[in-house]
Amino acid sequence: MIVSTQNQINFKAIQQINIKRFKAFDSNNLITVSEINELGNLATQKYPSSGYARSLYRLLTDVNQPVEVPDYNTIFDGKLRSPLDDAKANLTVYPNPFTDILTIELNGDDMFTVEILSLEKKRVFSASVKEPIFNINLAELNAGVYILQIKDSKGTSNNKKIIKL
Repeated sequence: MIVSTQNQINFKAIQQINIKRFKAFDSNNLITVSEINELGNLATQKYPSSGYARSLYRLLTDVNQPVEVPDYNTIFDGKLRSPLDDAKANLTVYPNPFTDILTIELNGDDMFTVEILSLEKKRVFSASVKEPIFNINLAELNAGVYILQIKDSKGTSNNKKIIKL
């Protein structure tokens, strides 16, 4: 059984309408008003296929749909991280910014690897953690911006920007 994501389903629907555009010379393949309305609806969603829908909708109607760009707080290792990722991972880091002690709260029974990396990706701290609350003394660390990287035993990674004052 093949399971399609909503984005894949949207992309297929948009592609079918686009193919009709190229076959418009045949009266059996005209794009309907309901298909144009479906494009307009898909164009306002936040799926990757929505950009495709926006472009095709504009091509067919000459109407620009608004673009809502998600507010991403961290880009690291080429992966976009959403502010919701921290909530999903049950991760709390405080205080941020910090001066000497950084506290990390992890929910779960898993073993975690905690690393702090400079923006040049140089590891400045590393530890394996099992405790739900973990304090790190970083008094010797220079002031600046760092990336806190938490990995669970499955290899799932969560990155958070931290600031040392």
